[in-house]
Amino acid sequence: MIKLFLIIYYTLTSILFLSFLYLDLKFRVVPISFFKFSYIIGFVLNFFEFLNYIEKFPIIVYLRVFVVFLAFSLSFMLYNLKIIGGSDGKLMIFIFFVYPIILLNVTVIFSFFLIFSLFFVIFFIVNLIINNIFGDNLSFIVFFNSNFKLSIFKKIYFRSFYSFFDYSDLSHHIDSRYPIKSLNIIYNLKKNKFQILCQIRPPLIVFIILSYYTIFFLN
Repeated sequence: MIKLFLIIYYTLTSILFLSFLYLDLKFRVVPISFFKFSYIIGFVLNFFEFLNYIEKFPIIVYLRVFVVFLAFSLSFMLYNLKIIGGSDGKLMIFIFFVYPIILLNVTVIFSFFLIFSLFFVIFFIVNLIINNIFGDNLSFIVFFNSNFKLSIFKKIYFRSFYSFFDYSDLSHHIDSRYPIKSLNIIYNLKKNKFQILCQIRPPLIVFIILSYYTIFFLN
């Protein structure tokens, strides 16, 4: 019975996660209606899981509430730090709302957030390397020279979390994908292009789903 439940759980959540991924990458937003639908599926999964542990019902309910509260607290902290958005936080909470009790413990929760943080840091380290070696280093030099009061740490921060984009190539999705952080337009002599500084906003949903599958298969 438990094995059948895990198969159904894995199939349904995989379909939902693929849908989350598609909506976020395609439209950069997941509709509230889809979250509501997902949580309805979550309640159904919880109901059938509770049936498997009917003799321990109060303990299972308490454990689920505690886990969801802990996931909410950690997600809320990341949201307040402006690391994740509202949809990312809802997805993180959903993961632990439906995560099988038989595989769940506090270590799993912290492992998930640790792995997510690792993906997040790696992404921006790669961006730092690209900006220093393969990217538009000239544009950063011009930007730093016009903002000479910037400390070395702020310069590293800009190279890690920002990039220069060709002004002519910015799409109408700029506000949601690459928020403009400087109104100064810089002319890159090497590329013969006007460029503007934008904040990098990676598709965090990819990191979230990868973190989920990592802890799930490690279990």
